[in-house]
Amino acid sequence: MRATLAFLAAIAAVTLLGGCSTDPDSEETSASTGTPTAEEETATEETAFSLEEADAEDIDRALAALVEEVGEEPAQITELNISDSTVGIYAVDPSAPDELNAWEYRNGSVGPSSPVDYGGDTEALSQNLFSTADVSASAIESALAEAPEAGEIEDGGIDGLTMVWMGPDLGVVMQISVSGERESGLVRFEPDGTFIEVL
Repeated sequence: MRATLAFLAAIAAVTLLGGCSTDPDSEETSASTGTPTAEEETATEETAFSLEEADAEDIDRALAALVEEVGEEPAQITELNISDSTVGIYAVDPSAPDELNAWEYRNGSVGPSSPVDYGGDTEALSQNLFSTADVSASAIESALAEAPEAGEIEDGGIDGLTMVWMGPDLGVVMQISVSGERESGLVRFEPDGTFIEVL
């Protein structure tokens, strides 16, 4: 059941809807025309997420923004994903515990949620949940830094990180994708950053 849910969640499409609205009665400012001001550009640069440069503070900031949008702290999630420029979670709707939604943090803000089809097995859903309180940004930072060497992949670079429940034997696992010119691998860590294995 857990494996099925994790697989379904992993392949669920995350569709983010973007857009902006302007007030025709407002003054013609850079904000209303969609052109960012110098201050807004600086703020975006400071809060934009980059996997290559991310530290614990960046990860904490992204996670806090996601949890705030979910509406429950800590949030109950089935998955945490970190890619080149985004941090995403699959979180249970606190007002509808049988509904799972995808949220994504990008460029300093969280976009609208999109529903995740997990097959409707609420028992499996509850078994696969873990808390954002159990996510350590400093452990993630440490694991991301250690993964290429731990994976013994020459000139390896980080492609992304996924944190999911991997069954009663392993529990919650951080799985980091590392690739080089000639090889790639998945490097696993415990939530506290302890190395487990390379696949």
